Amino acid sequence: DKIVLFSTSKMTQQRGSSEDNLFDLILGRLEELIIEPEFNLLVGSFMQENSKHFENTEENKLIYMQIFQQYTKMVESYIEQQLSASKIPGFSMPVFLKLIAKRKHEVSGDIIELLGSDFQEFKENILVYKNPTGLDAAPSLTTHGIRR
Repeated sequence: DKIVLFSTSKMTQQRGSSEDNLFDLILGRLEELIIEPEFNLLVGSFMQENSKHFENTEENKLIYMQIFQQYTKMVESYIEQQLSASKIPGFSMPVFLKLIAKRKHEVSGDIIELLGSDFQEFKENILVYKNPTGLDAAPSLTTHGIRR
């Protein structure tokens, strides 16, 4: 049973220590990427630019899914570009995502959240970014003031 982790035939590995080492190498680089200032600036800028479209309601507008898809594409493209630049030739994000799904128990929660986030998690994160203090829960204090 072979798992093709990369698109080049040279990098085809059988399940075993070589694949495990490669998997660990990629995860280590991903963990480095998500704490780098460049990545955090990229994500922060995206959140800042797009959080204005989100409201803390049960209703999900069409634009929410469009923004989520843009975010997913941006993150995956950035990671793929950085991993290619890290001398991990022929890296394939779709194949790696499938492998991560099979080996979730080996992957940190931050990586799972980043790569495997679903729409609802994304919406919650962008709402926290929009209002980090959570004051939306008490609009009466901020909009009506305190009467004496």
